[in-house]
Amino acid sequence: MPRTFLVVENNEIVARDLSETLLGTDPGAQVLVADTTAEAIDMTSELASLSAVFLGIPLAAISETGLHQLIEERGGRLVVSENVMAEALSSGEPAVILPRPFTTEMVLEALKQATSDLG
Repeated sequence: MPRTFLVVENNEIVARDLSETLLGTDPGAQVLVADTTAEAIDMTSELASLSAVFLGIPLAAISETGLHQLIEERGGRLVVSENVMAEALSSGEPAVILPRPFTTEMVLEALKQATSDLG
């Protein structure tokens, strides 16, 4: 079954870079890109499963809107950018940290960490 990734990022350049890197690693994957939580909820609601979610928006935004529960129900693992790292650590949310600026190798390592228990 092809893996599905969700990129929730309001910076178009960062979102495109992440998307291209994920597709370059797994050409059969489905990569969805949302720049708002509302858009991410619409996309996630229709999915049976998620491999990983690359999050460039505050964690509070996904908790307040119910997106967090949708991600969790679909098995998605969070990969948070460095700008939300402190929030992720203080919330106790299990997340992989992706520092910015990032390289392709850093994205691949974060993906490996996020999906290591998925097989």
